Amino acid sequence: MNPGDILTKRDVAEFLQVSERTVERWISEGSIPYVPLPKRGAWSEARFLRSEIVDWMRKRTVKPIRANHGVAHAQTA
Repeated sequence: MNPGDILTKRDVAEFLQVSERTVERWISEGSIPYVPLPKRGAWSEARFLRSEIVDWMRKRTVKPIRANHGVAHAQTA
C-alpha cells in the first residue's frame, strides 16, 4: 500500500468532486466505505482507501439502457 492509497475526507471530496459536507453525510448514512479513527473529543476523523472508493463508485454507476435504433414513424391524422 502506498501513502497515496489512504485518503482524508478532503481528498475523497476532491477525488469525487463533491463537497466535504457530502462526504460527511455519506459517512453518517454509512453509505461510503471508511475506516474510523479513534474519537478525539466530540468528533471522530475517518480515512478512506482509494481502491475501496473506486470499487464503491463502480458499484454505484448507473449503466445506460440501450435504446432500440429503429426508426420511429410519426402517425398522421
